[in-house]
Amino acid sequence: MDKLVVAIPYPARGHINPMMKFCSLLSLKGISVILVLTEEWLSLIGPPAAAAAPVGVEYRVATVPNVIPSEKDRSKDMMGFFKAVATEMKSAIHTFLDRLDDGPVSCIVADAIMTFMMGFGGRREEDTLPPVASLFPSPASMFFAYYHFDLIMAAARTQVIANSNDTVEEKDTMVIIDNIPFEFPVKSVEISFANLGNSLVNKGIQSIVQTATTTHAILISTYEELEPEFINALRDRLPIPLYAFGPSIPYLSLELKHNNCQHEPSSMYIDWLDACPKASVLYISLGSFETVSDEQMEEISKGLQASKVRYIWSVRGDYTSSLKEDCGELGLIVPWCDQLKVLCHPSVGGFLTHCGWNSVMEAIFAGVPMLTFPLVLDQVHICNIVLNHLRVGLKLKEVRYEDDQNIVSREEVAMNVVRLMDLNENEDVHHDVRKRIKEHQQNCQKAIQSGGSIDVNVTSFIQNIVKNN
Repeated sequence: MDKLVVAIPYPARGHINPMMKFCSLLSLKGISVILVLTEEWLSLIGPPAAAAAPVGVEYRVATVPNVIPSEKDRSKDMMGFFKAVATEMKSAIHTFLDRLDDGPVSCIVADAIMTFMMGFGGRREEDTLPPVASLFPSPASMFFAYYHFDLIMAAARTQVIANSNDTVEEKDTMVIIDNIPFEFPVKSVEISFANLGNSLVNKGIQSIVQTATTTHAILISTYEELEPEFINALRDRLPIPLYAFGPSIPYLSLELKHNNCQHEPSSMYIDWLDACPKASVLYISLGSFETVSDEQMEEISKGLQASKVRYIWSVRGDYTSSLKEDCGELGLIVPWCDQLKVLCHPSVGGFLTHCGWNSVMEAIFAGVPMLTFPLVLDQVHICNIVLNHLRVGLKLKEVRYEDDQNIVSREEVAMNVVRLMDLNENEDVHHDVRKRIKEHQQNCQKAIQSGGSIDVNVTSFIQNIVKNN
């Protein structure tokens, strides 16, 4: 009998994309997969073969009703969105699973934020329960920080007390946990997830770890060669197996398109890139959800113009028309592009990024150094990984939580863009950054090969979790 896995992502692009990638990997191994999305999200991403998988990789997509606020409006009431996912979507998914008649489910893979899925088995007879695996779509180092949340927050509280009578500007407290060779900056990273007064967020983080560690396995969107210290440390501590299956990017689809030498008809931006010199273009994307102020957008635009660097900027919404007017001959503004294809184009030599984890892994896959501009939540931690752990980028934005609307000036933008793009011959920092990103690119290429670490982990997950049930 065919093995069936049901995959349930959190309804956000940074969570859906890794889940789709994992579905593709399972499908390649002959496992039947059903990916469960809201009706709206299916319309946003299109058929899975076009969005994440090459020809020959097939999995079904099933939908539940749009019982949560629309993706277009969710930023207006994030707490309302979270509550709707935890209640209305929970009910819709449980109804879907109860009515599923495709045969016995061998395993449920649910996003770690969907904590209600981790307790799904409690509703049924013990002998019919499928195992549940928790998928964490962020770095292993982030889960490691979550796992040691109490230690980090204790350091944060100590810092707050120590600085309560200090009139000098406070500096970040660095925490080293269990001799792992990485410093967790308490103030600029962990408080970004849990301001001391935000008990709801604190409980959410603790719930993610507690529920994930009671499942049958944890899947993390990273790979062995990228975060070996954190992966090994977690395996030593967790009571369940951990499988690293990243990078969660559509490289399978990219390889197929390259082999067939095909460009989609609408990719005018590829023609534009084809006409640019090698490594001369800066690609810019600040994510699909987070917002940047009008003032900051203008400073970035003016800074790009002052830098005299060619750039392609993927930006959505109301900014598109105004930015087109300002960009001149050196810039190209697009409402959407195939990000991985752009980053892999030989004309692209740098990436100004909000530090979403999927974007960072795409940059590593393409061997493109980064200019970091984190906006919210885990992006701040990931920025720290890029700058201080992997050391494959330069910093543009300094996050200050007392004033998170701090504006990066056009002068700062221009200066750092020039540094990244190697236009200032007096700077040699670019050489080390570019050398390291190429080394990480080579490790990434090894990881995704047949017989590589990702292949081994996915095979092991199937043998130990899926086929054992």
